[in-house]
Amino acid sequence: MDLRCSLAWVLLLVSPFPAQTPEQQPTLQRRPPVAPGPETVSLPVTAFTKLGRKHFRLLSNLTAADVRVLEDNREQPVTSFARDTRSPITVGLLIDTSGFRDEMDAADAAAVGRFFHSLLRPEDAGFVATFGGEHQLIADFSTDSRSLEGATAKALAVEPFGFSALYDAIDWACRQKLMARPGRRVLILITDARDDFSGVTFQQVVEEAQRAGVVVYFIVPVTAHSGSGIAQGMSADTGGTVFFLSHKGDFARAFEEIEGLLTRQYILTYAPLDPKHDGKFHTVKIECRRPGVRLLSPGGYYAPRE
Repeated sequence: MDLRCSLAWVLLLVSPFPAQTPEQQPTLQRRPPVAPGPETVSLPVTAFTKLGRKHFRLLSNLTAADVRVLEDNREQPVTSFARDTRSPITVGLLIDTSGFRDEMDAADAAAVGRFFHSLLRPEDAGFVATFGGEHQLIADFSTDSRSLEGATAKALAVEPFGFSALYDAIDWACRQKLMARPGRRVLILITDARDDFSGVTFQQVVEEAQRAGVVVYFIVPVTAHSGSGIAQGMSADTGGTVFFLSHKGDFARAFEEIEGLLTRQYILTYAPLDPKHDGKFHTVKIECRRPGVRLLSPGGYYAPRE
């Protein structure tokens, strides 16, 4: 399978992972970009190395000594860098109904069901919604993978037509469904990443996702690569990535790899040397001191306002 993307770092991440050596793989627990108080910042981090031309291996043995953090270009002391296995996770699935999904069927819905069944625990939850000119909630918060699979099958059966209010749907999911949820917040979109009907802008919805601590993943089916720049930009800004599907069978593998990303991550926490309470966005760059290791993480956070 070839999951492709034009941005170099995204291409590296979404390429098929090889068979990995057995490692402990606890479920990652992600916290919002500002947590737990105004004097600390916590961000999710994924670490991987390149193996050959197209294969990569996720790492789970890094320590705080392996990473370097710069906030607004100033190095910061790392408080902790560890795998978090206890916080809950909420995953929202948004399915585009605006006219591109002719190649998707019940087998794809079954792949979603397997994803939720493998990932969700009693304290977790998932929901499914569709969007075209407006959004519609198909299944509200649930840990029942069969229910979520059925909702996905129902969504995929909707006859594709009309406009795409992609930004409005993401804005709604972040504000109304995910912002108040504890622990990790993840949004997965099956879409061509095209928007022609929203009332909010790209920058506004990226800001909303960042404020809510939502990591956004895009799955762009075989014949629908028209909005690749939107998908790449939004996923990069929130710490997610894009899966461009080259063949129909890639859909199930994309969900398998998203599960891998969500269960093999770190939480990095640091105390800013000059804590801000200005309500503004502050850029964060996380580097690895180990040669050949690449990191994926949100590009910053919004400070609290006094």
